[in-house]
Amino acid sequence: MTNSYNKIITKARELLVSQDDSAFKTFKLDLTKLNYSGKNVLFDTFQNYAKITGTKAITKKQNPDGCTIVVRELNHDTNYVILTHEILPMARIHRSNARNVSQKIDIAKRRLKWTLAHEIGHMCLGHTKDNPAEEREANAFASELLMPELVLLELNRQLPQKLTIYELVRIFGVSQSAAENRLTQLQRKTEFSPALKEPLMAKYNKLVLEYVDKAKQERVPQRWLYQPRRD
Repeated sequence: MTNSYNKIITKARELLVSQDDSAFKTFKLDLTKLNYSGKNVLFDTFQNYAKITGTKAITKKQNPDGCTIVVRELNHDTNYVILTHEILPMARIHRSNARNVSQKIDIAKRRLKWTLAHEIGHMCLGHTKDNPAEEREANAFASELLMPELVLLELNRQLPQKLTIYELVRIFGVSQSAAENRLTQLQRKTEFSPALKEPLMAKYNKLVLEYVDKAKQERVPQRWLYQPRRD
């Protein structure tokens, strides 16, 4: 691993370690409620942002995922507005089509989690160029933020069988493609700062122990595990 990559991963770990313990009630972190070290961060949809500002909403064709708007005020404060696309509320779904649409919403929510983590990566890494290199860096940041390497290695160490793609989807609420990429990345271990290793695991120890205990009691063949629709 390059020093540059390790620095990116370290930024994600520092963000996790800086959170209050109350943020770790489950493995599925609520990214909209994290503490971003004094940064003013607003999460909204393209649709609502357009309504408030009187501008034309960005379509999925123009931007299929999300973006971060940086607003610098006269008093030198910097505000970050992270925009994503609206997910269709369940209340609008016709009963006869509820199951199919519900599955699509599930996929959309998992993609949304990745998009938020990716945009948070751009913000925390101070990106300004919007080029392929920065996109790769934001992806690496998002992967570590949502599925910390140390936590995955500890789960693999304690579980009777190695983690599968579908378990990562269930545990962390990510998309199938994100889970696949994460398992591939585990083959290339990064460097751990002693100052971050213990504090990071302290945040997740209880969750890891609870999951391992439950998995040992309820372990089922891999072919029976929940397999989400391909995203």
